[in-house]
Amino acid sequence: MGFFDYLTGGNAKVAANTLADIHYTCNGEYWGTYTLVLSAILNQAIQNPNNKTVIAMEMVRRNEILNYTDLAVLNLNLNVAPAGMSYAATYSDFSQNIIKYLIRRNILMQFISGDNRHLTRDFVSSLAS
Repeated sequence: MGFFDYLTGGNAKVAANTLADIHYTCNGEYWGTYTLVLSAILNQAIQNPNNKTVIAMEMVRRNEILNYTDLAVLNLNLNVAPAGMSYAATYSDFSQNIIKYLIRRNILMQFISGDNRHLTRDFVSSLAS
């Protein structure tokens, strides 16, 4: 991340704003946003398989993505973070800023930091079959 990224909010701001844009495109529906973003993440993971993508696919299979913050962190971990950086380290480094930017975009706190797995169980189940 360079100086320009620092001034503009960097990767956390881009990830949060992209997710918020998709959220509003999906008329504020969590399920639609989750499936669109996750589908893009999984397609990227299939195209560029590595150790992090295997871990990400396991997290999805176990329905461990609770909310938009988790989803944005997963995206950053797979697409921006250095190869050796774990999801937990990415979460530690970026989650607070992601939350801040999602709040600024008027996303419901339930979607930002709540447990929304009940809304994604069917999608996750369909991936398994």
